[in-house]
Amino acid sequence: MAMAVAVCAAGIHKHYQSPAGPLPVLRGLDLTVDSGACAAITGESGSGKSTLLNIIAGLDHFGPGRLQVGGTDLATLDETELARYRRTLGMVFQFHHLLRDFSVLDNLLIPALIRGQRRAAARRRALELLHAVGLSGRAAHVPDELSGGERQAGAGGRRVGGARAVVGEPGLVLADEPTGNLDERNSHLVADLLFDLVRRQGTTLVLVTHDAALAARSDAVYRLAGGTLQPLP
Repeated sequence: MAMAVAVCAAGIHKHYQSPAGPLPVLRGLDLTVDSGACAAITGESGSGKSTLLNIIAGLDHFGPGRLQVGGTDLATLDETELARYRRTLGMVFQFHHLLRDFSVLDNLLIPALIRGQRRAAARRRALELLHAVGLSGRAAHVPDELSGGERQAGAGGRRVGGARAVVGEPGLVLADEPTGNLDERNSHLVADLLFDLVRRQGTTLVLVTHDAALAARSDAVYRLAGGTLQPLP
């Protein structure tokens, strides 16, 4: 089990190049998430929420600003160190990115084994998580063999992705719309999975969501607009 980590972003800027010139996305953004806490990021589509998660994940570079995760300054890490850092995280993407030629169970085992967990213990944990998200009967299937209802809008893959993010018991989980396109029952399953990790292990959770009920379960809620974060009551 990894130790939970704090996230501290100060004055983060990010822009993309466009034919008309630089397109600012983040404009001096500040965010502090204490170790073991959960922060929810809301905001309109295109406001930069996924960009912020990608920056915290070390998947995207940023301009001026400072970002520390667990006391490590991400701006000082080279690509090899960033790749090592990413292996310590749990990540739930909008698109599940499951390996199509591997079974659902193997997709869960890979991150746990990379983190050095013993295979037998990792397998037990993976099967527990598949049961928790209602997919215990799909462990031996490859992603394309999920039933139509489970595959629709990535719903089955999203549930597997949620389980995969927590199987290695990481200290920090980043979740991008973890309940998007899920029905009410499956939304609750995935949300319970994430918040159980926070409650049981003290894992730090940063999630992007349009789901008001999911945001309400967080310790702090922010709205991203105009490139900065505003705390919501």
